[in-house]
Amino acid sequence: MNTDNERRFRSSLTTFGSVSLTVLAAVMLVLIFVRPHARMEPETSMVRVSNDTGVPINNIILNNVPFGYLSNNQISEYKPLTNAYPYARLRLEVVNKTFEWMPDDHYGEKPLEKGNYTYSIRRVETPVGPQFEAHIRDDFEH
Repeated sequence: MNTDNERRFRSSLTTFGSVSLTVLAAVMLVLIFVRPHARMEPETSMVRVSNDTGVPINNIILNNVPFGYLSNNQISEYKPLTNAYPYARLRLEVVNKTFEWMPDDHYGEKPLEKGNYTYSIRRVETPVGPQFEAHIRDDFEH
């Protein structure tokens, strides 16, 4: 047998549950629509590459963006690059030999802001032979 107190208690639980779900839904909507920085699209920068290696290079691919052939001291045209960092993944060919360079990670690095940047491709001599790296030039533009 349900007493009046039991019915009121159950009714209040139902009301509490409905209010809780409504409040939860409102909080979720606020988090989704009021915090646009959490949903921002990644920045797209305009980048070009400069061949500072001392040798001609072919089939240049910087972060999956192809730049083709560059003679020594040549600079490419600008191309859009999303999520660009000061150091870039690089693949290229020198005298039909393929070289790849990949930064360890971008931990602690900030993505480049929207703007124009120049990656300098440099040759580094190591005990096992030459390596090639891509870094934002000190005189970058943006």
